[in-house]
Amino acid sequence: MDGIGRVVHERLFAVELADGAPPRLREPDLIGNLSPAAAPDVLPPAASLPEADAWLNEHAILPFLDEVRTERLTEIERIATHVEVSLTEILQRIDGEIGRAADEVDRDVTGAEGVGTALI
Repeated sequence: MDGIGRVVHERLFAVELADGAPPRLREPDLIGNLSPAAAPDVLPPAASLPEADAWLNEHAILPFLDEVRTERLTEIERIATHVEVSLTEILQRIDGEIGRAADEVDRDVTGAEGVGTALI
């Protein structure tokens, strides 16, 4: 989620756990191939295998977070560049206005001193 609570990215991970085999990351559309069945009297051995949380974090979630972080960093750098260019332009305009007002005060233009104090 971003800083204001909107979902930026979401991804579904499917992990296959099999007795005697390491966990395996599978495509989430594999879940669509499953069909409901009657509950068995005896659960298969895979049902009592420990959750693969640490494996899932290392092999799926952390790479996903790195991918999103890289993507967001590019956006942030683009925004930072835009803000810097915009602020530089604003500061140049204000410097120009101050310079013109100071020139008018130096030339004793009528009302220029009031303009100078209005800028301050």
